[in-house]
Amino acid sequence: MIAQGLLALQALTNLSLAPAGPGLPGGWRLERTAGVEPPSFQVTRAHTLRIEAATRAGTAGYRLRRPLTPATGILVWQWRTATPLRQAALRQRARDDAPVRVLLRFEDGRSVAYCWGNNEGRREQWATGRRGVIVLQRADDADQLKGRAVAEVSELTWEPGGRP
Repeated sequence: MIAQGLLALQALTNLSLAPAGPGLPGGWRLERTAGVEPPSFQVTRAHTLRIEAATRAGTAGYRLRRPLTPATGILVWQWRTATPLRQAALRQRARDDAPVRVLLRFEDGRSVAYCWGNNEGRREQWATGRRGVIVLQRADDADQLKGRAVAEVSELTWEPGGRP
């Protein structure tokens, strides 16, 4: 029964197949933030996407080949950072910053950002217009490295049926 459950996981991106090295893997797209240099990206030997930024911003995007049915599963990934941004405030546009976030954009223009927060509480969530934010980790969950943000995100997978 466990083996069947493991086989049901669906990799959503190609990180598990991408060779280690600098830059974004094939199929990924960089979305620049106006007036700001983008962060550097690297696929690690452990097949995580490493993001490093110092006064930089940008988004690495990967478009799914076919839509998911949210009512029938759960999105699963791992992430880590050692660089909280304690002065950032996710609810204030001028200070809306995080060392890492996983952003889901839907075809109808809605989005959900799963964030590594700062002073916000774990599981805190809110919506502004068509954008929802859910804080999963917070600054207290990381160690401080000054002046730059470094984070890694693993392969995103879809687990049909959710977890028991």
